[in-house]
Amino acid sequence: MNEDVIEKLLQGDEIRVEVSEDEMEAYVFVPASKMRNLTEERIRAILKKEKIASGIDEDAIERIISQKICDEKVLIAKGKPATTGENGRFEFLFNSEIKKNPKMLPDGSVDYKNTKYFQMVKEGDKIAEYVSATRGESGYTVKGRFLSAKPGKEVPPLKGQGFYMSEDKREYFAKVDGKIEIKNRLLMIEKVLIIKGDVDLISGNVDFVGDVHVKGDVASGMVIKAKGQVVVSGHVGAAMIEAGEDIILKSGISGNDKAVLSAGGDIHGKFFESATIRTLGNLYANSILNSEIEVAGVIQTNGKHGTIIGGKVHATGGITVGTIGSIAEIPTQVECGINESWVRDEQRLQGLKKKTKVELGMVLKALAAFQHLDECGNHAIQEDPRKKKLLKAKSIKEVELEALDSKIEELQNKIKSASHAKITVTNKVFRGAKIILHEHTMYTTKEYVNVSFIIKDGQVDTIVN
Repeated sequence: MNEDVIEKLLQGDEIRVEVSEDEMEAYVFVPASKMRNLTEERIRAILKKEKIASGIDEDAIERIISQKICDEKVLIAKGKPATTGENGRFEFLFNSEIKKNPKMLPDGSVDYKNTKYFQMVKEGDKIAEYVSATRGESGYTVKGRFLSAKPGKEVPPLKGQGFYMSEDKREYFAKVDGKIEIKNRLLMIEKVLIIKGDVDLISGNVDFVGDVHVKGDVASGMVIKAKGQVVVSGHVGAAMIEAGEDIILKSGISGNDKAVLSAGGDIHGKFFESATIRTLGNLYANSILNSEIEVAGVIQTNGKHGTIIGGKVHATGGITVGTIGSIAEIPTQVECGINESWVRDEQRLQGLKKKTKVELGMVLKALAAFQHLDECGNHAIQEDPRKKKLLKAKSIKEVELEALDSKIEELQNKIKSASHAKITVTNKVFRGAKIILHEHTMYTTKEYVNVSFIIKDGQVDTIVN
C-alpha cells in the first residue's frame, strides 16, 4: 500500500490508535459515525500511518468489520516481551532433602524406626548433572522495535569432596562409597562406619572421624565417639555417645541414670529415659522420662501425647510438648528462655574486649615508634628485643580479641534465640510441675489443658492455645 493510497483512505478520518507507553500494546477506537464505510484496508492504513508494524491481530481487524465494533477500544496489536534465560542448575540424582521428611504416624509421633536419615552411594554412582543456562528469547514492540533477550547465568562447578567430574564438567560421580549430602553448599560424600551388629564388649568402643551407623544395640558401659553423626537402629543402654553432628536413636535409650549424650547438631530419638543430654542443636523425641537435658535450640515432643515426665529439661529457644508430668504428680522441671547470667557474661566480655583493644592500641603505638626510628636510618632497631616482645604481644592480643568476639557472638545469638521463647503444651500439664520461663518460676497446683506459658506482668502466666 503506497503513501498516496493511504492518504486517500485516511482523509477526514477520526479513527484513533492508542499505543501503551512501553509500546507493547496498541488499541484502535472507531467512532460509530465511521463504521459505515470502514474497510479492513482503511484500518491497516491507519496502523501503518501510526507505525504499528508488528504483532498485528488480523482476527481483531476482521471482527471490527464483521461485528461493527465501535465506540470502544479494541486491542489491535500486541508486542512480544523479551524473556530472560534460565540460570544454569544442577539436577541431583539423590534425595538432597532426606533429613527434612521424617515419617509421621497417625497420632503425630515420629516413626524413628523406619525414617531414613541419610542416603548412601557407591563408588562410580552418577550423583548429579549440570543443566546449562538458556539464552532466553528476543522480542519486539508493536512499532517493530527489537527487544534483546537476557541470557541466564552459568553457575560454577560443584565444590566438596568424595566425587569427580566428567571432562566437560557436566556429570558428577561418586569417588568412594559413603553418605551423600549437601552441607553448607558443599556436595559431600563421606565415609560411614557401618557396624552391622551390636556395640558391646566383644566389638569394643568406637572412635571414628566420620559418621557411625550401628544397626544393632549399644550395650551399657560402651562409648561411641564420632566427628560426624551417630545413628543407632537398635536400643541404647547406659552408654556414652558423643557426636560432632547429629545423634539419631531409632529405638530410644534407657540410660539407668548413667547414659550421656552429647551432640554438636540435633538429637532425635524415639524416647529418652534416665539419661543426661547436652546438644548445641535441637532435640526431638516422642517421650522424655526422668532425664537431665540441656538444649541450645528447641525441644519438641512429637504428637499430641508426646510427654515430658520427671527430671529437668532446659531449652534456650522454647519447648513444645504434648503433656508435662503425670497423674502421679512426679516432680518435673521444664525451663526455657533467657538466663540473666548470659547477659552478665556478655557485659563482662564486652568490658574485657574494650580493655584488650586499649592494650592492643598501646602496643601498636609503640611499634609505630620503632618503625619511625627504622625509617630515620636507625636500622639496628630491628633487632631490639623490646620490638620482638611488642610483636609477640601484638599477636597475643589479636588472638585474644578474636576469641572474645567469638564468645560474644555466641552469647548474643543465644540471647536472641531465647528472647521469644515460650513453653507450649498441646495436651495437659499435671500438678507438681515446675515451670521456669526467663528465670521466673511457677509451680502447677492444678491441671492445665492446651495452654502456653508466657511472661505477663513479671511472672509466669498461661494463655489458651
